[in-house]
Amino acid sequence: MATGQCLLAATSNGVYRISPNGTATALSTANAMAILPSGNGFYCGEMDGVYYYEPGKKPAKVSDAEKVTKIIKDKNGIIWLQNLYGRIWNNEKGSFGIQTKNGEREEMATLVIYNDQPTMITANTTDPFPYPLFSYTDQDGVLWLTNSQGKGLYALQNGSKDNLLDKLVYPLMDHTFRALLRDGNKIWLGGSNGIYVVDAAVKDPTSDIKQKVSFRSVIINDDSLAWGGFSELPDNLLFQSDERQIKISYSADYPSLLLPTQYRYRINGGRWSGWDFDTFTKYNNQPYGKYEFEVQARDAFGNISETIRINFEIEVPIYLRWYMQVLYLLLFALLIYATVLWRMRRLRKEKLRLESIVQERTAEVVKQKDEIEEKSKSLENALTELGETQNELVRQEKMATMGKLTQGLIDRILNPLNYINNFSKLSEGLVHDVTVNIEEEKEHMNPENYEDTVDMLGMLQGNLQKVCEHGANTTRTLKAMEEMLKDRSGGIVNMDLTALIKQNEEMLGKYYEKDITACHIKTVFHYPGTPVRINGNPEQLSRTFMSLLGNAIYAVAKKTQRTTTPYVPEVDLTITPGDHHVEILIRDNGIGIEETIMHKIFDPFFTTKTTGEASGVGLYLAREIVQNYGGDITAKSTKNEYTEFSIILPIDNGYGETN
Repeated sequence: MATGQCLLAATSNGVYRISPNGTATALSTANAMAILPSGNGFYCGEMDGVYYYEPGKKPAKVSDAEKVTKIIKDKNGIIWLQNLYGRIWNNEKGSFGIQTKNGEREEMATLVIYNDQPTMITANTTDPFPYPLFSYTDQDGVLWLTNSQGKGLYALQNGSKDNLLDKLVYPLMDHTFRALLRDGNKIWLGGSNGIYVVDAAVKDPTSDIKQKVSFRSVIINDDSLAWGGFSELPDNLLFQSDERQIKISYSADYPSLLLPTQYRYRINGGRWSGWDFDTFTKYNNQPYGKYEFEVQARDAFGNISETIRINFEIEVPIYLRWYMQVLYLLLFALLIYATVLWRMRRLRKEKLRLESIVQERTAEVVKQKDEIEEKSKSLENALTELGETQNELVRQEKMATMGKLTQGLIDRILNPLNYINNFSKLSEGLVHDVTVNIEEEKEHMNPENYEDTVDMLGMLQGNLQKVCEHGANTTRTLKAMEEMLKDRSGGIVNMDLTALIKQNEEMLGKYYEKDITACHIKTVFHYPGTPVRINGNPEQLSRTFMSLLGNAIYAVAKKTQRTTTPYVPEVDLTITPGDHHVEILIRDNGIGIEETIMHKIFDPFFTTKTTGEASGVGLYLAREIVQNYGGDITAKSTKNEYTEFSIILPIDNGYGETN
């Protein structure tokens, strides 16, 4: 690194100052991997950290960053460090701290000054350029980069490659470089093979000469020369069917000592091969047919030659030619024809014998089949009716049993519970009044008695609030039990399901306007093109749909509060009419339901919400209402992904309007 009229060199034996007359003076003895002149001294990256050297003073350790290979200073005076393992530090906050990208520590990065700003390029970066093992910005603002192996050096200026500078260093594309210094027209390059100097003022006379590539020979089966290059190349080389191993040799004029000539090839206009130094291409067991082989050469300055071509053909063997294939086909057809004729004669006789047997058996089988189908239909109808009757009896028995157990208890519990709730609220008011009185008498009371009394009144106030809270929860549960015992068999009318759900859509937007707006919930309703007529109680069905939609709003709102990743909450309702039934599908992408409790969600008084949020009878009542109309409701869910309820109702089953 140049400083004034001297050059600072970081070596494994330390830092040396090289004067213009070539004299080298050791400034340090430790293994130096990177240096940066600053003020009267310089920063030096060593094995155990970064040190600042100043004449006449002891080296000061400024960072514990080990094996630092790059030290740069940006236009704001901030010093940046990069070590051998791709970790980045800077002293923007006064001390050297490790840097991150997008909030996460990167495992591998390189530090590049791009557009006058330090830029961290990771191993997965492709924009504005791929990850380089080495980078350097010269005094003209030109950014010099290598590939991830430290080879293929190229220049980047104003966001695009500088073709003129690229051409100067192109002959060194296979060399690995870890240091670069541009001094006027001279570019100093340091790598594992030594130091190279590229002088832009000296032009290589061969740099603009376009190479010409020529074919040298064509060898078949590794031992026969089909064409040796001493005569004019034929328009088409013809090989026998057993000459399928072909080796084509070629070469170019004006070879360079800097970089061997590279070649690439393709056959029949396919994709070009990669560039390599081989001067021949070999094909083994090449298929029969006609081919066009093409070759290009690239010299040490990246100039690509004209494309040369050679045409050759491998003859198809006699036994695979078209007329032989036609003959094979004819012989095969004759054989099949003879076999078919012989087989047909035998089958004709067998057919006549079997036809008589089949006719007799068919008559018997048809008769037995008709009898079995008739009995099977009768049995299926009987089983269906029996199953429906059994399910209805079980459901009615459950309701009757629950009614007997709870009938009369609700009123007996509600009356004293109302007294508890009312007197607890009155007691809260009395406690408040006593607290006010004590505050007025504070000056006349012993301080210890005053503090004990205030503490006890506070505890009493908290206890009364808990009594009110649990009393309200108990009242809600009893009201839910009372709702379960109501008779829901009446009020059935012939109604338009589509119109009812459209009303529910409006109600949903009003009742949950706050949650929908706060959480940006997307509600989507899909309606059929024609009305869907069913028999049911509109009020009960409306409560059922609103209960399920309310649960969906709750689920997506909870997920919105918990998630930290981008998330679009959505509630969908789709009506799909069929021939005899209609399906109402309600789906949300909220918190979902755990698989271990899916079998309990329709049980009475079971809920995943808190006691203050729900009583746990919503889904139970929804299923009872749907089953009263001959339908059913099912659910499926995946935790933290979605929940989906499917309601099946019969379409206009002929009940008409009923009170």
